[in-house]
Amino acid sequence: MRILIAEDDAITRKLLEAHLKRWGHDLVVCEDGSQAWKELNKENSPKLVVLDWMMPGIDGPTLCRKIREMETKPYTYIILLTAKSSQGDVIAGLEAGSDDYITKPFDPQELRVRIRAATRIIQLQEDLFEALKASEFQATHDSLTGLWNRHAIFGVLHRELSRSGREGKPLTVIM
Repeated sequence: MRILIAEDDAITRKLLEAHLKRWGHDLVVCEDGSQAWKELNKENSPKLVVLDWMMPGIDGPTLCRKIREMETKPYTYIILLTAKSSQGDVIAGLEAGSDDYITKPFDPQELRVRIRAATRIIQLQEDLFEALKASEFQATHDSLTGLWNRHAIFGVLHRELSRSGREGKPLTVIM
């Protein structure tokens, strides 16, 4: 699993790197929120993110909100890692869009099981997305020929008729 770490404290960042590499994860390491945001906007960005709350540039909760606003990307699982441990802080972090919350100093075993749970959720979501794509294909294509079925053809025809009307351009249909 590719994991993005955004942590400005060098010691905590090195501890996270050491543990996650030892557990077999591929890492993208950032020292601040702005760098993390740039990485998350790249194609094939990590789907699992461990964010510090207080960072230069963009802080963790703000970065959570920005990630949640990206609707075109696949879901990103966010773990907020912070020294803030009051119930109000936990609620604020989760309301900002994080999926999980770990307090510093973190217990490596707790981190490991939370990363494992996040990995399972991400894999389930990927499986669901693939099943959805397969069912959409089955619903719109003939099983024998692989061509669009009647329902799909009429859907395309209606969209093209609407577009033709909006743009004032002719539409030709060849059978």
